[in-house]
Amino acid sequence: MAVNTLLLYSRFTPMSALKRFLLPLIFLASLGAVIWQAEPPGNLSAATITQILLFFIPLFLFLTSLINLYTKFLLKSIILGLGLTLLLVLKALDFFIFFSIPAVLIITFLIAKSLKKPARKSFSQKSKIPPKPRLLKMPEMSEARADALKLESPELKKLKLSRVVKQP
Repeated sequence: MAVNTLLLYSRFTPMSALKRFLLPLIFLASLGAVIWQAEPPGNLSAATITQILLFFIPLFLFLTSLINLYTKFLLKSIILGLGLTLLLVLKALDFFIFFSIPAVLIITFLIAKSLKKPARKSFSQKSKIPPKPRLLKMPEMSEARADALKLESPELKKLKLSRVVKQP
């Protein structure tokens, strides 16, 4: 019985691995189909906008989904994918200047580093909201109750009636 529950609740299964790698494989297959089917231009400046979009959109989506496997934060993956795609565009245009590569890398990583991963809501952790404080009893009330226990019953009734405090 214990072995079955361990297998039931294990985190790694072949299906989970297939689900994780399915999206990058789909984008890689679409990029391969574009490379296979589309007629390549002589250079990037001679390419039409359709040829450019047909190549760089599946490339961007593949890079983003591949990076998302590691970061598990889609917004950060998109920023890093855009930075890598921009570097590839600069390389294709032969616009690699000494300052362009470090500038793109620094800007990309600073933007990606500044993004915070949203906190996960967990039911196992205790709430960070402090509990509502209970109404504190007044010290003279507790002394009065201690004295009332010693008194006779008619005096006890008078004391209870005189010390009743209405709570909101």
